[in-house]
Amino acid sequence: MTSGTKFKIALTLFLTLFMATFVLAEEQQVGRFVQLKGQATILRGQKQLQAKVKAGITASDTITTGSASRAKLLFIDDSVLTLSENSKLVIKEFIHSKDKQGKSVYNLLDGKMRSVVGKTRFEVHTPTAVAAARGTVIYFDVGMVNNQSYSKIICLEGNVQIRNVINTVGGQVTLTPGTMVVIKANEPPPPPVTAPPAELDKARKATQGSTGGTTSESTSTTGTSTGGGGSPPTTDPVIPPPPPITPPIQQQPVFQPRKVNINIGIPGQ
Repeated sequence: MTSGTKFKIALTLFLTLFMATFVLAEEQQVGRFVQLKGQATILRGQKQLQAKVKAGITASDTITTGSASRAKLLFIDDSVLTLSENSKLVIKEFIHSKDKQGKSVYNLLDGKMRSVVGKTRFEVHTPTAVAAARGTVIYFDVGMVNNQSYSKIICLEGNVQIRNVINTVGGQVTLTPGTMVVIKANEPPPPPVTAPPAELDKARKATQGSTGGTTSESTSTTGTSTGGGGSPPTTDPVIPPPPPITPPIQQQPVFQPRKVNINIGIPGQ
């Protein structure tokens, strides 16, 4: 075997390994479905996959929920996103880091979503707005009225920086818990206002579901993520607990902690 032949073989092996590593990195899972009611699909490249509980999510996936459907997604940075019916979400960018330098960027093209964000940098782009935050709980409602796109954003916990999706449109506002803003196309964000109870109730009904059932995974992030941000808040101090929803959603049993009663005697009483 000549030296030229050996070189060609070595080069072929190197390129094969390089391409395999590249494909693996491209398809590396960054999250998974932990709860699903109704139907949802995953568009991955040219393939459309039927979503199910425990189905993996990769960067650049497009997730779409059907009518009367809801999907809850858990990501490796401890963020939890809940999509309402007829919603469309693109995982635009996902950089995972254990030292809290990670970044995730999502495109919410249509529909409603509730996000419980970990400690890494988190952005949601809509057709009219960009929301940036860390360690917050946010509700999004994206749609059209009179052929004009709008994005309604409600801060439920923490602080959220809001601006128009077009950089040349000036203005930026900060949402605090219980405040909201509606951003229209080509307009700067108006001053935040207090979210009416009806809006908070609508957000709850659109994106929170009952955990009853038999085939959904627990959404607790303890011990399930390699994220550097720790567990995000899993309760919403603004929105009260939701009522049961029918038909039942797919879910796995959620193990509850065992209660222990401790009686301590106090001298003199």
